[in-house]
Amino acid sequence: MRRSCTATAMAEPMAVQSWWGYDEVVKKLAIALSLVMCFSLLGSAGASAVGAPKPGSKCSVLKTVKTIDKKSFTCISSNGKKVWSKGSLVKNIKKPSVGKSSGTLKPGAVSSPSPSASPSPSPSARKKVAPSYVFSSSGMSANKIKAGESIEVTFKLTSDDPTVSTPTAIIDFVTGHTQATLVSGDKTFGTWRVTLSSTQSTFAGNYKVYVAVVGYANGEKNEEWLTVGNLEVSGVVKTAPKYVFSGASSSSSSAAPGSKIIVEFNLSSDDPTVSTPTAIIDFVTGHTQATLVSGNKSSGRWRAELIIPENTFAGSYKVEVVVVGYANGEKNEEWLNVGNISISGPTKLVPFYRFSNVVIDKTKVSPGGSVTVTFEHTSNDSTADAPYAYIDDVVSPTEASNTSGTNMSGVWTANLQVPADAFAGTYNLVLLGMGSANGEKNDDRINVGSVTIE
Repeated sequence: MRRSCTATAMAEPMAVQSWWGYDEVVKKLAIALSLVMCFSLLGSAGASAVGAPKPGSKCSVLKTVKTIDKKSFTCISSNGKKVWSKGSLVKNIKKPSVGKSSGTLKPGAVSSPSPSASPSPSPSARKKVAPSYVFSSSGMSANKIKAGESIEVTFKLTSDDPTVSTPTAIIDFVTGHTQATLVSGDKTFGTWRVTLSSTQSTFAGNYKVYVAVVGYANGEKNEEWLTVGNLEVSGVVKTAPKYVFSGASSSSSSAAPGSKIIVEFNLSSDDPTVSTPTAIIDFVTGHTQATLVSGNKSSGRWRAELIIPENTFAGSYKVEVVVVGYANGEKNEEWLNVGNISISGPTKLVPFYRFSNVVIDKTKVSPGGSVTVTFEHTSNDSTADAPYAYIDDVVSPTEASNTSGTNMSGVWTANLQVPADAFAGTYNLVLLGMGSANGEKNDDRINVGSVTIE
């Protein structure tokens, strides 16, 4: 029941009995004290009513929260307007502990978690473990065979790589890789057998016999080889073919772009598969077939006309002749340097791609994180491309973004995203500059630092 302030204020204190002056002072003090108490009660009773936001009324800053008399009101967006929510009861409100701050929290900043909090740890990088592939108890059924015969190879293989493939065996330069057959056990611990067959045309000689296995642990190709032994094959004797150049000459030792030179030479060969010889100006022309002037392919005189392109750069270049043959079923070739030719023409630009003022934002990163590198790039190549950055063996070349300047002189930044499955380790961070000056592909790479993934 609400008390009457007027009645309380006007009541004369019963304990006041004294002469008129003192009595009058005490009476006035009692009235004043009663009024103060009355307004204090009214203020506390109506505080929540006055301070509480009215649901649906206008508010200023989104997500602002006000808690009045155990009820929480939030500034929300409704129909494009910022208004107060209906409010919700707040239970178990605890007074926050007061501790020493390490600094001032600025608007928009995120505070650090309290010491008692348990933040989610960053993902740890996988440790790269070198797989093992161990061959043992290997042997061959024979050390000597005739062309056309076979041998049997047996061996044991132990591996801790779950991605290990079926092993193979090979007679070097005689057979291709032949898959082995599992005799007992499994791929991680088993005994294997394989038959290797030579052909009737196998040349006589001593050949190595190998067994090999491939696996893909750590997402990389890994392989292991074992020399089982040497195999002697009796067969056709291999004869080295001969290709002999002589009497070679060039019509000129100097020339201008767009002009032509003539190269002549003799060629003799005992290879019945010998091809038509060609001539070339190194880095200037392609291979140009020669024309037979006299004789035949096994012994003849040849001539080739070489036309120098109009856009050839000034310099000294080699003039060469070459011939190819396929004796013994193998590709054989012979080259001869006829001499040098000096070509007058435009000067060739020596391009450069330089990096400076490199800043790497961090040297340690977790898988799934990123590293940002900022740098200046300068080049004398008008065809310079945007530079690239990469983390060797981790992040592929990533094109940098230009923040100021041009491809020939500017400031760049690149964000390198580390894969979530990256292996732990320290890797080089490399910058790459490229261009096509002189109509050629040119590039410069520079190691600017290292990044540790942990």
